[in-house]
Amino acid sequence: MTIGYFINSLSADILSGVSDRLDIELLLSKILCCDRAYLYIHWDQELKKKQVKQFQTLYHLRKTGMPLAYILGQKEFYGYEFTLQPGVFIPRPETETLVSAVVSQWNSQETLKIIDFGCGSGCIGLSLLACFPRAFLIAIDINKKAIQVGEINARKLGVANRVTFLNRDIRSLQKKDIEPFLGKKGVDIIVTNPPYIAFNDGRVEEEVVSFEPPEALFSDENGLYHIRTWSNIAARLLKPTGAYLFEIGKAQDISRVEFNNSLRKTAEFRDGSHIVRILQFQKCHG
Repeated sequence: MTIGYFINSLSADILSGVSDRLDIELLLSKILCCDRAYLYIHWDQELKKKQVKQFQTLYHLRKTGMPLAYILGQKEFYGYEFTLQPGVFIPRPETETLVSAVVSQWNSQETLKIIDFGCGSGCIGLSLLACFPRAFLIAIDINKKAIQVGEINARKLGVANRVTFLNRDIRSLQKKDIEPFLGKKGVDIIVTNPPYIAFNDGRVEEEVVSFEPPEALFSDENGLYHIRTWSNIAARLLKPTGAYLFEIGKAQDISRVEFNNSLRKTAEFRDGSHIVRILQFQKCHG
């Protein structure tokens, strides 16, 4: 069986919506350790029996609904390749807007202290460390596996010496837990992609509900609980000139959120689809 055979013969599944051509190409690329261009240059290359079996195993997993990122064990984010494992939230392209928002406002040579609430794979905070070579990060997540994957990615990006991971519920975080990092003034930037999906939201894809960690997705108070509670915690940790940037859902109404009186909204950022995706709050003065 050739590379071309697998791509063409699975067209029935593609048409039925079971998978798509890109899935097939990426699965073949994984077992052959090549890029997608190689597949078309070597269209008539015969696959070994072991490779055929490997492909069939991976393809079966994809047909069960397992997200491609878990099968491949990686996901690209902000130009960097992040290791990923089942049970860890999968980074989304729209979240790159959060990194871009920080990069657009701060000098790359600044010595920044950053905290990443609910860090997951580490994609947001570690991408910022890669962009800010003099920055330091505390990455916090309640999910122990996420912390383990984050540590792998920190080494992968060569920034492990500038990040501390904490396996902690953000709501139980105390200043004393990170006192040396805070210093006398506090931190410069806190970033987060918090859980913001309402539990009764029927628009969430079955693939997401079945495989991704619910604690990274869903929030009480119609999806606003974590936005509210985490912002109040952020207010206590920021320096007077610090900024808190967080992601929200498409057209999510946060007007009912009672933010800490010391925070005020100063900016909003749109993703590639021109949807308001990131909000920025800063300390009030006076």
